[in-house]
Amino acid sequence: MGLSLQEQLLKAGLVKKATAQTVATEKRKHAEQKARGQAPKEPTANDLARAYAERAKAEKQEADRLIVEKQREQAERRARNERLRALLEGKSLNRRDADIARNFEYGGKIRRVYVTPEQLKLINSGAIGIAQLKGSYVLLSKDDALKVRELAHENLALLVEQSGPEGGDGYADSKFAVPDDLIW
Repeated sequence: MGLSLQEQLLKAGLVKKATAQTVATEKRKHAEQKARGQAPKEPTANDLARAYAERAKAEKQEADRLIVEKQREQAERRARNERLRALLEGKSLNRRDADIARNFEYGGKIRRVYVTPEQLKLINSGAIGIAQLKGSYVLLSKDDALKVRELAHENLALLVEQSGPEGGDGYADSKFAVPDDLIW
Protein backbone atom coordinates (compact mmCIF):
# COMPACT_ATOMS: atom_id res chain seq x y z
CA MET A 1 0.00 0.00 0.00
CA GLY A 2 1.13 3.58 -0.65
CA LEU A 3 2.44 6.08 1.81
CA SER A 4 0.06 8.35 3.72
CA LEU A 5 -0.19 12.00 2.73
CA GLN A 6 1.73 13.00 5.85
CA GLU A 7 4.55 10.61 5.01
CA GLN A 8 4.62 11.80 1.39
CA LEU A 9 4.87 15.48 2.50
CA LEU A 10 7.66 14.63 4.95
CA LYS A 11 9.54 12.69 2.26
CA ALA A 12 9.17 15.58 -0.22
CA GLY A 13 10.50 18.01 2.39
CA LEU A 14 7.42 20.23 2.31
CA VAL A 15 6.64 19.69 6.00
CA LYS A 16 9.01 19.58 8.95
CA LYS A 17 8.92 16.62 11.29
CA ALA A 18 8.09 18.82 14.32
CA THR A 19 5.04 20.27 12.54
CA ALA A 20 3.83 16.81 11.60
CA GLN A 21 4.19 15.62 15.20
CA THR A 22 2.26 18.65 16.50
CA VAL A 23 -0.60 17.94 14.10
CA ALA A 24 -0.60 14.27 15.07
CA THR A 25 -0.83 15.06 18.79
CA GLU A 26 -3.72 17.48 18.17
CA LYS A 27 -5.56 14.79 16.19
CA ARG A 28 -4.99 12.30 18.97
CA LYS A 29 -6.37 14.71 21.60
CA HIS A 30 -9.52 15.31 19.54
CA ALA A 31 -10.01 11.56 19.07
CA GLU A 32 -9.59 10.94 22.83
CA GLN A 33 -12.12 13.66 23.69
CA LYS A 34 -14.65 12.16 21.26
CA ALA A 35 -14.08 8.69 22.70
CA ARG A 36 -14.82 9.99 26.23
CA GLY A 37 -17.97 11.64 24.96
CA GLN A 38 -16.65 15.19 25.40
CA ALA A 39 -17.07 17.66 22.61
CA PRO A 40 -13.85 19.37 21.58
CA LYS A 41 -13.48 22.94 22.79
CA GLU A 42 -14.61 25.30 20.09
CA PRO A 43 -15.30 28.99 20.42
CA THR A 44 -18.90 29.58 21.42
CA ALA A 45 -21.14 32.49 20.49
CA ASN A 46 -20.54 33.98 23.95
CA ASP A 47 -16.77 33.89 23.45
CA LEU A 48 -17.10 35.58 20.08
CA ALA A 49 -19.48 38.21 21.43
CA ARG A 50 -17.07 38.94 24.28
CA ALA A 51 -14.16 39.23 21.85
CA TYR A 52 -16.10 41.64 19.63
CA ALA A 53 -17.15 43.71 22.64
CA GLU A 54 -13.54 43.95 23.86
CA ARG A 55 -12.35 44.96 20.41
CA ALA A 56 -15.09 47.60 20.11
CA LYS A 57 -14.21 48.93 23.58
CA ALA A 58 -10.51 49.19 22.64
CA GLU A 59 -11.36 50.96 19.37
CA LYS A 60 -13.62 53.43 21.19
CA GLN A 61 -10.91 54.16 23.77
CA GLU A 62 -8.40 54.82 20.97
CA ALA A 63 -10.84 57.11 19.14
CA ASP A 64 -11.56 59.02 22.39
CA ARG A 65 -7.83 59.37 23.05
CA LEU A 66 -7.28 60.78 19.54
CA ILE A 67 -10.14 63.28 19.99
CA VAL A 68 -8.74 64.48 23.33
CA GLU A 69 -5.25 64.79 21.84
CA LYS A 70 -6.58 66.78 18.87
CA GLN A 71 -8.52 69.12 21.18
CA ARG A 72 -5.40 69.65 23.32
CA GLU A 73 -3.32 70.49 20.22
CA GLN A 74 -5.98 72.95 19.03
CA ALA A 75 -6.05 74.66 22.43
CA GLU A 76 -2.25 74.95 22.41
CA ARG A 77 -2.31 76.39 18.88
CA ARG A 78 -5.01 78.93 19.84
CA ALA A 79 -3.01 80.03 22.89
CA ARG A 80 0.18 80.31 20.81
CA ASN A 81 -1.63 82.36 18.14
CA GLU A 82 -3.03 84.66 20.83
CA ARG A 83 0.48 85.22 22.26
CA LEU A 84 1.74 85.83 18.71
CA ARG A 85 -1.03 88.35 18.01
CA ALA A 86 -0.19 90.18 21.25
CA LEU A 87 3.52 90.20 20.32
CA LEU A 88 2.87 91.61 16.83
CA GLU A 89 0.30 94.21 17.95
CA GLY A 90 1.37 97.56 16.46
CA LYS A 91 4.71 96.26 15.09
CA SER A 92 3.64 95.73 11.49
CA LEU A 93 5.74 97.49 8.85
CA ASN A 94 3.20 96.91 6.06
CA ARG A 95 2.34 100.06 4.09
CA ARG A 96 -0.72 100.85 1.99
CA ASP A 97 1.32 102.58 -0.73
CA ALA A 98 3.46 99.47 -1.36
CA ASP A 99 3.33 98.42 -5.00
CA ILE A 100 6.16 95.92 -5.52
CA ALA A 101 5.22 92.25 -5.16
CA ARG A 102 7.77 90.23 -3.17
CA ASN A 103 7.18 86.51 -3.76
CA PHE A 104 8.33 83.86 -1.30
CA GLU A 105 7.68 80.19 -0.61
CA TYR A 106 5.64 79.36 2.49
CA GLY A 107 3.72 76.19 3.27
CA GLY A 108 4.71 74.58 -0.01
CA LYS A 109 3.17 77.38 -2.09
CA ILE A 110 4.36 80.64 -3.59
CA ARG A 111 3.01 83.57 -1.55
CA ARG A 112 3.08 87.32 -2.22
CA VAL A 113 3.38 90.44 -0.09
CA TYR A 114 3.48 94.00 -1.41
CA VAL A 115 6.42 96.16 -0.31
CA THR A 116 8.06 99.49 -1.09
CA PRO A 117 11.46 99.62 -2.84
CA GLU A 118 13.20 100.35 0.51
CA GLN A 119 11.44 97.44 2.20
CA LEU A 120 12.40 95.13 -0.67
CA LYS A 121 16.09 95.91 -0.10
CA LEU A 122 15.68 95.37 3.65
CA ILE A 123 13.88 92.05 3.15
CA ASN A 124 16.56 90.79 0.77
CA SER A 125 19.31 91.86 3.18
CA GLY A 126 17.64 90.13 6.14
CA ALA A 127 16.79 93.28 8.13
CA ILE A 128 13.04 92.64 7.75
CA GLY A 129 11.20 89.35 8.09
CA ILE A 130 7.73 88.18 7.12
CA ALA A 131 5.39 86.41 9.53
CA GLN A 132 2.01 84.80 8.88
CA LEU A 133 -0.81 85.75 11.23
CA LYS A 134 -4.42 84.66 10.66
CA GLY A 135 -4.06 84.30 6.91
CA SER A 136 -2.19 87.53 6.21
CA TYR A 137 1.50 88.31 5.99
CA VAL A 138 3.08 90.93 8.23
CA LEU A 139 6.41 92.66 7.67
CA LEU A 140 8.47 92.79 10.88
CA SER A 141 11.84 94.00 12.03
CA LYS A 142 14.52 91.34 12.38
CA ASP A 143 14.27 91.37 16.20
CA ASP A 144 10.52 90.82 16.09
CA ALA A 145 10.93 88.09 13.44
CA LEU A 146 13.40 86.30 15.71
CA LYS A 147 10.88 86.53 18.58
CA VAL A 148 8.25 85.00 16.29
CA ARG A 149 10.69 82.19 15.45
CA GLU A 150 11.16 81.46 19.16
CA LEU A 151 7.43 81.58 19.93
CA ALA A 152 6.02 79.83 16.86
CA HIS A 153 8.60 78.91 14.23
CA GLU A 154 5.92 77.68 11.81
CA ASN A 155 4.48 81.22 11.61
CA LEU A 156 7.74 82.77 10.41
CA ALA A 157 7.26 82.85 6.65
CA LEU A 158 10.54 84.47 5.57
CA LEU A 159 13.71 85.71 7.19
CA VAL A 160 16.69 85.90 4.86
CA GLU A 161 19.82 84.58 6.55
CA GLN A 162 23.10 86.05 5.40
CA SER A 163 25.36 83.08 4.66
CA GLY A 164 27.75 84.64 2.18
CA PRO A 165 30.94 86.56 3.03
CA GLU A 166 30.38 89.93 4.69
CA GLY A 167 30.73 92.93 2.40
CA GLY A 168 31.08 90.74 -0.68
CA ASP A 169 28.94 90.75 -3.76
CA GLY A 170 28.03 87.09 -3.36
CA TYR A 171 30.42 85.99 -6.11
CA ALA A 172 33.64 86.18 -4.15
CA ASP A 173 34.22 82.42 -4.22
CA SER A 174 37.26 81.70 -6.40
CA LYS A 175 35.80 78.46 -7.72
CA PHE A 176 33.09 80.49 -9.51
CA ALA A 177 35.44 83.16 -10.88
CA VAL A 178 35.06 84.11 -14.55
CA PRO A 179 38.29 83.89 -16.54
CA ASP A 180 39.62 87.18 -17.95
CA ASP A 181 39.99 85.76 -21.45
CA LEU A 182 36.32 84.68 -21.71
CA ILE A 183 34.65 86.30 -24.73
CA TRP A 184 30.89 86.41 -24.98
